[in-house]
Amino acid sequence: MDSRAQVSLEYLLIFLISLSILSMFSIPLIEDTVSDVNDIKKSMDIKNTLIELSNNVNLVYASGYGSKKTISMNIPCNMNIYYKTKNSRHYLYSYCVLSDNTKKEIEVEIPCRVSFNNKPTYYYTSLKKQWYYNIEVKWIEYNDDYFMNIYFR
Repeated sequence: MDSRAQVSLEYLLIFLISLSILSMFSIPLIEDTVSDVNDIKKSMDIKNTLIELSNNVNLVYASGYGSKKTISMNIPCNMNIYYKTKNSRHYLYSYCVLSDNTKKEIEVEIPCRVSFNNKPTYYYTSLKKQWYYNIEVKWIEYNDDYFMNIYFR
């Protein structure tokens, strides 16, 4: 009877030791995977926000001078949105800070020059995480030049 109990106790002890060794290796791998998934989610949230803005700029651009569109939109995280021109193409872009503190630039192409908040010379805006930004996309004129303006309220 004693030998059976000793064998059961030894098997139980071996099982616990192998389980703890296995968990020492698997838990850090799971933590890395979770942080990678969070980075991907944040990047995609920012990209979807830029795509939605870009789609509305394209719609107003295609409608011609004098047209405008007002939308309500969710901003999924605190972010800055910028405008830039690169190789005669126009872009809206933002940065995503990843879990390892590196910055990833996310950009979408738009058909024309854009400014922000009814200021013809503002080429960036800071947004806070919140639901229900009323956003107006419209044509404006500045120094005999026509371009889009995105106004966040």
